[in-house]
Amino acid sequence: MKYIFLSLMFMALLSPWVLAEQKPLKLETGLWEGISDSVGLDYHLLQINEGGEHAFFTANFSSAFRDGKRIPFTNNDIVCTQSECTVTVTSPKNNKRALRFIIVPALGNTDSLHVLETAFSYEKPVLSQSYQLEKKNGPSTVREFINLYSNTLKLMQSERPDYDGINGFWIGVADYHNKKQLIALNVQPGESSEFVYFANGSDVVIKSTFNSDDIILNSDKDNPFITIKTSHPTFANQIVLHQQNKNMISGHWYSYHKGQALETASFQLYRVER
Repeated sequence: MKYIFLSLMFMALLSPWVLAEQKPLKLETGLWEGISDSVGLDYHLLQINEGGEHAFFTANFSSAFRDGKRIPFTNNDIVCTQSECTVTVTSPKNNKRALRFIIVPALGNTDSLHVLETAFSYEKPVLSQSYQLEKKNGPSTVREFINLYSNTLKLMQSERPDYDGINGFWIGVADYHNKKQLIALNVQPGESSEFVYFANGSDVVIKSTFNSDDIILNSDKDNPFITIKTSHPTFANQIVLHQQNKNMISGHWYSYHKGQALETASFQLYRVER
């Protein structure tokens, strides 16, 4: 018993020295991306550059990422401990307004970061949101989305179509594999339509197509919903939609292969206004 007590005392005395020898975290160079868990519908990007000039980017879903903001910061704005890094940025127009980002690496995953973003006004917190960011090699998922749908968005601006029902262009968020993921639904009457999934932190884009004949409206007025059978052999080949209002859809997708259910996911979609 005496030896156990002495061993515990030795460990207690030693542990501060062990902690003191650990190096502070360092934000790794690269691009990180993800979707807010709590507030709004924004896509967040963190860009860490070797030269010391960095930035947070926020792109808005409702504008199909055509609107957004950039928050620059430098190494001087970063303070790191052994467990987290904090970035504090003060508004250049008002030194009483600030944003603080607390960044923590995900346990067991060096390619993932957890971020808590808090806005302060006169040193009082006024808004807080959290999101998970995945490391991305190559162009951001936002850039890939814009490249894929640039012609669609231009056409919406020029022709200004007025769609009803589920017809039109939708963008949203899926809860998939315990992460918030970007999805899009493009329903064009009389033409090939598509349901598309973009994987955060990856160049994976999965497209599942369907035609007008594949869209079935449930006639029960007390429980109206729409089912869509898509062409993909293993991913989201059955989709169930509940239209909440003119501009919002909730739903689930189901993936089957040879009659065997593989997985499901829930999602929300929002109409992209012209």
